[in-house]
Amino acid sequence: MKRVILALLMPVLASGCQSTMSPELAAQADDAACVSYGYVRGDRYYATCRMHAANSREQRVVAQNQAVAAAVLGAVVVGAAAVAASQGPYYHRPYYCGRYRCYW
Repeated sequence: MKRVILALLMPVLASGCQSTMSPELAAQADDAACVSYGYVRGDRYYATCRMHAANSREQRVVAQNQAVAAAVLGAVVVGAAAVAASQGPYYHRPYYCGRYRCYW
């Protein structure tokens, strides 16, 4: 059962190991995007564009992290439910359980 749960969790865990863009590459991408929009470096609108680009990238990263966390949590809950369902009720020897109740 542990192997099944591990097999279900491996893709989810591997998706959380995605490499993030380095700050230098992110700055270059933001700069290229804002220049392509027609903003001039040093202008306040250019600074606003860079700020919005950084904020949107941060929001995407947060959304991806939340999606991975939700997937992991869902897999754990499903795995726990499967383990709980696979284990039937356990009654000690002195008990005899009939159709409607257990007897001493």
